[in-house]
Amino acid sequence: MRFHRQGISAIIGVLLIVLLGFCWKLSGSYGIVSTALPHNQSAIKSTDLPSIRWDNYHEFVRDIDFDNSTAIFNSIRAALRQSPSDIHPVGVSYFPAVIPKGTLMYHAGSKVPTTFEWLAMDHEFSYSFGLRSPSYGRKSLERRHGRFGNGTNGDHPKGPPPPPPPPDEKGRGSQKMLTYRAARDLNKFLYLDGASAAKTDSGEMDTQLMLSNVIKEKLNLTDDGENERMAERLYAARICKWGKPFGLDGIIRVEVGFEVVLCDFSADNVELVSMLEMVQPNQYLGLPAPTVISKEEGWPLDENGSLVEDQLTDDQKAILEREDGWEKAFSNFNAVKSFNQLRAGAAHDNGEHRIHIDYRYLVSGINRTYIAPDPNNRRLLDEGMTWEKQLDMVDDLEKALEVGFDATQSMDWQLAFDELVLKFAPLLKSVSNILNSDGDINESIAINATALTLNFCLPICEPIPGLKNGCRLFDLVICCQRCRRNC
Repeated sequence: MRFHRQGISAIIGVLLIVLLGFCWKLSGSYGIVSTALPHNQSAIKSTDLPSIRWDNYHEFVRDIDFDNSTAIFNSIRAALRQSPSDIHPVGVSYFPAVIPKGTLMYHAGSKVPTTFEWLAMDHEFSYSFGLRSPSYGRKSLERRHGRFGNGTNGDHPKGPPPPPPPPDEKGRGSQKMLTYRAARDLNKFLYLDGASAAKTDSGEMDTQLMLSNVIKEKLNLTDDGENERMAERLYAARICKWGKPFGLDGIIRVEVGFEVVLCDFSADNVELVSMLEMVQPNQYLGLPAPTVISKEEGWPLDENGSLVEDQLTDDQKAILEREDGWEKAFSNFNAVKSFNQLRAGAAHDNGEHRIHIDYRYLVSGINRTYIAPDPNNRRLLDEGMTWEKQLDMVDDLEKALEVGFDATQSMDWQLAFDELVLKFAPLLKSVSNILNSDGDINESIAINATALTLNFCLPICEPIPGLKNGCRLFDLVICCQRCRRNC
């Protein structure tokens, strides 16, 4: 007896529908609010939370478009994970997050912050950003010319190169590594999914941009330095100002590792437990400060500030040879420093377990507007995200913040989804291999596919009246369809 590939594929399709339908049913049961309610209706009530049960969840859910049938699944699985966040870089959701009491966080800078500022969850992250070694030889000219830029969009400033730094700044000896400890459960953070710290214009920062735009209008912020400040600092300032009445602790973003924008260092939410002077490698190794290469010091430079090599004196050539050698050695140090940060970030591929998520108050753009299935091309702020929808999302965030978050009261959906993947991914992969094997579809292939799928369906199926001689292959499709109705 021969079987058609279409028939076997139907079995797999039904199995997937059963599995995803079961997951979607569970998500409704536990109130993931981002996709749960009809337009213009909030799921969050600060004083009267809805009771969502297996027998009434239909009142709180709506169909999700097929193209994004796995979007919420992938968003939850990628949350607080380094590589999955990079694979799905354009985030569209706000995850309520809690940083438990006693958690250590780090900041490298020249002074103790008093307002909003960045903290890193790993000291390698802060160390890499805070310790910028002075450059030697020809490399020092590149840095002074602003090759890497300091403008809002990364463009280097126009005009002549800046003067060399004053002597007391050459070693940057005032840089400090600060270690903070959470003095209480910081239970009002918003974690922005995707590669939300990426300074791009391709959507990674849409969740911050949307909040910033709505906040500007709601708070009537007409003169807050919008054109002079770096975009991410402007967003952070607005978000913290908006969130202050609600007790917002800050936002959490994904960089190489996870970073926290803490809204207020002066409150009783964190305590400074360590402050160490950061020592520059050249100071530690006893090397002199870099030679100042400028026209004032007698160096041949053209109108662009570049060295005129054929006009160098023998002494200048010797200085450059020596310092270029030091710079080459320091480049190895900087490479290892960057590698340490990458390794610290990669350690969280399986999750940043020092941060906990309360999935009950998840707010997402999924099913509010069209979200492209391609994780690299989707945008939260597309044509379908009307101003009214943006206001609705911010309204849901405000109501969630009024409640406060408690991850211990939330279903751990990431754990549940991980179990589904671990259990069923091998099954689906094996069935796919069987169906896509070379040669004609014959009884042996059909039997092998049935052997893998039969035991998945039967435990959740009722006997089918009138079915004789057991379940044949195509009878299994009917069996699974019945299971789907029962589920």
